[in-house]
Amino acid sequence: MFRKLFAATLGLLLLALAVFSILSARATRTRLIEEIERRLPTQAEMLRIIVIATPDPRVLQETVTSLSRRLEAR
Repeated sequence: MFRKLFAATLGLLLLALAVFSILSARATRTRLIEEIERRLPTQAEMLRIIVIATPDPRVLQETVTSLSRRLEAR
């Protein structure tokens, strides 16, 4: 009797942990998407200004690559 109760309790705890993990992952994903949507117009405007201000292709490539790395790090 005790073993069945223990197994059932353990099973419910594992199920609760799985549900919590899924909900937490969804919340994190939603926050990240909202953050990307919030920053995207600013990043696009910054890129437009960089392209207009930098006629040298080599410097432009270095600048855009650096910007891309910073965005990926976030």
